[in-house]
Amino acid sequence: MAIRDIVNREAVNVTNCEHEPIHIPGSIQPHGFLIGVTTKEFIVEFCSGNLFALSGLQPVQLLRSPLALFWGQEYAERFKRYIDEFITGTTQPFVAVVKDVLYNTTVHFSGHIIMLEMEAFPDGSLSTADLYNQTQKFVSLLKNTYGVQQLCQNITQEIRMITGYDRVMVYRFDDRYNGEVFAESKKEELPAFFGHHYPHSDIPSQARELYLRNLLRMIPDVDYVPVPIFTVDDGEPEKTLDMSHSILRSVSPIHIRYLKNMDVQATLTISLVLDGRLWGLIACHHYSPKLIPHYIRLSAQLQAHFLTSQIRVQETAEEYRRAQAIENDLSRLLILLSSEQNFFSVCHTVDLLSSFIGTGGTVIMNNNFICSNGNVPNSKEIRKLHNWLFGHLQQEYWYTSQLSAHYPDAASFTDLGAGILFHSLGREDSCIIWFRPEVVKDIEWAGNPTEAVAKDTSSGRLSPRTSFELWKEEVKGQSLSWHATELQAATSFAFALQKQIHMHDLQALTRDLQIANEELEDFHWIGAHDLNEPLRKIRMYASMILSKQLPTDSPSIFKSVDRIQNSAARMYHLIQDLLDYSAVRNSEKVFTPVDLNTVLSEVLKQTQELAEQKKALIKIEKLPILKLIGAQARELFLQMIKNAFYFSKEGENPLIQVTYQKVKRKQASKTGHKKLYHKISIQDNGLGFDPVYRKKIFRVFQRLNNTSSHNGTGIGLALCKKIMDNHDGFIRTDSKAGHGATFMLYFPG
Repeated sequence: MAIRDIVNREAVNVTNCEHEPIHIPGSIQPHGFLIGVTTKEFIVEFCSGNLFALSGLQPVQLLRSPLALFWGQEYAERFKRYIDEFITGTTQPFVAVVKDVLYNTTVHFSGHIIMLEMEAFPDGSLSTADLYNQTQKFVSLLKNTYGVQQLCQNITQEIRMITGYDRVMVYRFDDRYNGEVFAESKKEELPAFFGHHYPHSDIPSQARELYLRNLLRMIPDVDYVPVPIFTVDDGEPEKTLDMSHSILRSVSPIHIRYLKNMDVQATLTISLVLDGRLWGLIACHHYSPKLIPHYIRLSAQLQAHFLTSQIRVQETAEEYRRAQAIENDLSRLLILLSSEQNFFSVCHTVDLLSSFIGTGGTVIMNNNFICSNGNVPNSKEIRKLHNWLFGHLQQEYWYTSQLSAHYPDAASFTDLGAGILFHSLGREDSCIIWFRPEVVKDIEWAGNPTEAVAKDTSSGRLSPRTSFELWKEEVKGQSLSWHATELQAATSFAFALQKQIHMHDLQALTRDLQIANEELEDFHWIGAHDLNEPLRKIRMYASMILSKQLPTDSPSIFKSVDRIQNSAARMYHLIQDLLDYSAVRNSEKVFTPVDLNTVLSEVLKQTQELAEQKKALIKIEKLPILKLIGAQARELFLQMIKNAFYFSKEGENPLIQVTYQKVKRKQASKTGHKKLYHKISIQDNGLGFDPVYRKKIFRVFQRLNNTSSHNGTGIGLALCKKIMDNHDGFIRTDSKAGHGATFMLYFPG
């Protein structure tokens, strides 16, 4: 039987760290032993080359043999029972004796292979008392912890005490997976790494993926010689073993070189996973070889679990404290806003407007007028920024901590507004903008981040940087970031301010309407008294002149006086119609039962002379008794009947028909449900009008048919529409030029 190793020799030749196959190295570190057996028959398919020293068996003897050949029948049977009850991620390894030595056997699955990783067992087991003491100590730490950073610092000190490493760090990632040493516990003589930043390329994406799968990794000695893994050579060139969950897995040669460049000899790394994302790492460094056994590693990992369970709690608590302070300031600001009739006029004196969310200045623009508070750009820059915000973003709400990256002109005022928070106030000429000044930051990198990985000029292979000397980067053009609580508080204030501005505008509009109403009342008085009196005199004197005998040779005088009388009469009718319209608009709306049959009878008596003159035929169906405004109902039908008389055809007797029926009609403004209406139709055979004017005829002063002998004022149909509005009804019309018209009145049932 031929065998071969599965060492991935291409791993050292990669030209891109992101492509390094670190999950299939084909070798292990020498502080343990590896066997891979099939899941059903427990036949050995893989084994590490160092098993001969442990068992006296060569790989060629062990491969394709039952596991009992290595362990003996008793331990093989025990292991099968262990697998039957196995729970992924269990902290209790399988314990077996080989040549009178106890071994912890950590188990995990790789496809159809069960991987057994054995380490010598010098430390006994983690007792319940130990677990209790650790938990109790962590609880006491929590009582004296204020914030995430302090919690991390306490954990680094605890893990260093448990493990004995020279340096323990909490390494936190940003959104791009650049790392920062967020907490550190170390020997006094060692240089401090706290606050140092490391580029994301130090831990490439596939390494981060493995940190999510395998939460604990140890390297006891970076100078180790990898132990190859062997398998039967059955002609499969791609036969590999996925070791993502392995604790003995060989480490990337690039990472080993990286550690050596830092003079680090041994490491322990524990993943900090929060909400399924790699939040950070606990990185333990030792400057000489260091092997810690299984249960001490678990003790350290337990501390990491404690930490991740509390990170979100501490972050939430910090956010809550920040939110409380902001909420208190916001409450004071909203009280001030509500107490001011016009906050816009005093906003420049309210320091709290800018300070409550930690900004340097604020601008409120209302109707294109600017009110500034604190330190803000000049008005020219503000107007340019305002135009850009409304012209490019098309958003009611927007914020950034680096405005110049979106709006290049902001580079000229980064000292005042490197970051902004913008809210529209409901229209394009009104908004509020908070400005945050530039905060120049010095980021301390452990070496130049642009030189994190170098390529060997002779071999073309990748090599990590050799220098970790402090490299400072100055970051400009950015403000402090915006926190969620600040954004929410700003939104609350912007909405309150928008409401006040709208209320102020509404009050101004109300005042304008009151003035307009007063002017209309004055007009009503003037129309009723001051205009009518001279008109009566003009008409009276014109009649007196026309009643006298005028010379037969003075027809021009006769025509002039006649025109005066006609114009005065038209003006009189116009004033009367306007007064009627105003009366309908302002009259008290008292609804009482009205018999429409009686109303039509009164209207016909009032128009009897005109009907006899036109020789009109009028047909009226029996009409209902409805709750209406009595006087307005009479005016409505009077205008309708007069309209039919006035726009009758020359030489043709008017025919006017009034019909009634109950109907159900859908209102567009309603929910679509059918509503009961009383429909009264007034149909005539007169001049009619083009259907395109259906809506126009109900406007004040609209006269479509100037060929009529009736010189109407154009107010009658507008008056009818107003009366129908007052009754929560509506009026519709159907007509065709030269073929009469039908007006339909809909009173709600």
